[in-house]
Order: sequence, then C-alpha cells, then structure tokens
Amino acid sequence: MISFKIAWSYSNLPDMPPDVIERMKRLYFEDAGLQWGYVVKGWPDGLKLPDGSPFEELTIEVSFQVFKGAGAEAVARVPGDQILRTAVSASQPMPFPYAAKMQVDLDDLDKLLNDRERFFDSIVHEVGHVLGIGTSWEGQGGGPVLVRLDPEIKYSTSGSAVAMPKRSKVAMYIGPNARAAYGQVKGVGGSPEVPLDTEYAGSTRAFHWSEEDLKYEIMSSRLDDPTVGVGAVGGSNVISAVSAGALADLGYVVDMSGAQPLP
Repeated sequence: MISFKIAWSYSNLPDMPPDVIERMKRLYFEDAGLQWGYVVKGWPDGLKLPDGSPFEELTIEVSFQVFKGAGAEAVARVPGDQILRTAVSASQPMPFPYAAKMQVDLDDLDKLLNDRERFFDSIVHEVGHVLGIGTSWEGQGGGPVLVRLDPEIKYSTSGSAVAMPKRSKVAMYIGPNARAAYGQVKGVGGSPEVPLDTEYAGSTRAFHWSEEDLKYEIMSSRLDDPTVGVGAVGGSNVISAVSAGALADLGYVVDMSGAQPLP
C-alpha cells in the first residue's frame, strides 16, 4: 500500500502577514487533508505517473483568485479539467487522481478567516472532489461507472424526443460499498441506491449526495450551519461511512471505522 499523503502548494497568495498565511495553510488546508486521512489510508501498490515514475503522493495547488464575487454559495472550487489522473497499475484498473488545482475566492477570504468551520468544511468538501467523489463516477479515465442517471425527456424544435442525461430528474449512486453504508446509516439494511443531488443545474448536478437524505454529510450539496455535528478536526459537516464507501468503490484503501456518524 502507498500511504495516504497530500502535498500542498500555493500560488497568488493574498497580501497578509506571513504568520497569518502560515496559520491559514495549516488550519484550513493541511488539516483538511488530515480529516480525509482518518478514512483514506492509501492507494494500492504499483501506481505509476504518466512519465513512468512511481506515484508517491497526491499534490494539490491552491490558487487565490476572484472567480464569482463575495457572498455567492461556493467559496472554493476544483475545476474538473484540473484533476489529473494516474496511469493504471497491473492489479488496479482504476486511475487515481495524482494532481489537482483548487481555487479559493479572494472576495470571501476575510470573512472565511473569521469563520473557521465554514472555511474548513469548504476545503474538506473540495478535497473530496479531488479524490474522486462526484468527479470520477462516470468512468473517467477508464474507471467504473458508479451512477445511474434517468434522462429527463426534452423535445427538439422538430417535436422529436431527445434524452438529456445531464439534466436528470433522478440520479442514483450504485457503487456497492457506499450503498451498503447508506443502508446502515439510514437503518434500512440491504444495499439501496444512494440518492444524488438533482436540485442544482449545471456541471455539478449528480456530483453530491442528496441534501434531503444526507444532511450534514460533507459531500452533500450544501454545507450546513455548525449547529450540530463536530468533525474530528474542527468542522461541522462529517465524512460519513457513505463517502468512505464511495472511496472504497473507487479503489482506495479505506478504514471504515474512521468515518463519522451523522448527527
């Protein structure tokens, strides 16, 4: 096993005192990696980078920039085309992300530095996407297809019906480990399919767990207010067994006991 490790780098840092910058790196980014480390123990042996060198760690570059304006819902994001995946190994057909670029909105930074839980949870959430939750569910790089999208029927100008899978009314996660965990979390047993978010339009639809079904889960479609639920490091939304199971479905070496109960 290749032990789980994230190497962070930073560009376009804000104009702040050095001690504030270093504290921000440690409390929000490095600690977010540690949060996932309670669940993700590592990668299978034998992974290679595209240049043929051994894969040793996931690298994430954080860039501070204005991308949507103060007060909007997202304060950080990971563009899908900025997630780079490894070549497959002989024993593991799933390509794992090896590098990604994360963007943090400068317009919200001052507010976020005074709201640790919100900032922290936002970064933990984006790291989840880097690892593959939502971003590696549709066979990216030759991996397994882990979602079922029921297409919404639209009509073209000629009157003929056309399928629009990306505008799905129903989206379900079908990976076995997350399904088993969801059955336990909901107290229904078995392996029911896990409902995904279909409320939000755009490219992130079906990238998140349904907020209605998994409130306070870090990878649901909304980050909930810190009224209940405390993360192992300091956030208010938790990495549940459902997200842990989804990472196991992607081929990570996972410790399910590191998952946190939903409030």
